[in-house]
Amino acid sequence: MRRFNVVLLIVAILSVAIYAFAAGMTQKVTTHPNSIYRWMFESTVDRVFNRGYDSTDLGRVALQTDNSTLWLLTATTPTWRQILALQTANALTAGAILYHDGTSLDVLPPGTNGQVLKMNAAGLPEWGSDLIE
Repeated sequence: MRRFNVVLLIVAILSVAIYAFAAGMTQKVTTHPNSIYRWMFESTVDRVFNRGYDSTDLGRVALQTDNSTLWLLTATTPTWRQILALQTANALTAGAILYHDGTSLDVLPPGTNGQVLKMNAAGLPEWGSDLIE
């Protein structure tokens, strides 16, 4: 009987530990409905082990903050595909523009006061003056 009680105690402790671990995993997710990314995760573990996605989430983007990468949700299992590795942690600041350069996604940082958005000779966006050049 004593051995049975010890086993029950161990099972109870493990159950609490697993629940606490799972709760901690879901608490590291931040949602951003008005941003280019829907979720923000602190690490790969947080992104990969988060659950609860449905078909309406497919095609939405997540920002992983430890390495400044953007991930596209391709299946609810979840399955992720990396779509952008940002060069700096602050690459997605207010006013930044995300665009496709023909090969991959890239970020145009915010312009300065008075600059206008133009297309360069390669057909890519860049900031410039409003004067015709």
